[in-house]
Amino acid sequence: MATAATPTIAILCGSLRGEDSYTLRALRIAEREIDASGAVVDFIDLGALRLPFCEGPDDTTDHPGTQE
Repeated sequence: MATAATPTIAILCGSLRGEDSYTLRALRIAEREIDASGAVVDFIDLGALRLPFCEGPDDTTDHPGTQE
């Protein structure tokens, strides 16, 4: 009998409020629950990545981080 692969769940937090973010706190609770269920969790906190703001097509090539 074949066994199912361990699921991987991606959690994406887009809040810029850091540790004070209710969204981040709620997602951390969800992360613990998902982890406890045996799934693999990939937590991505966009606020920690220092991404440039983009307001349209003209804002996409002038930030040095876009070349990395």
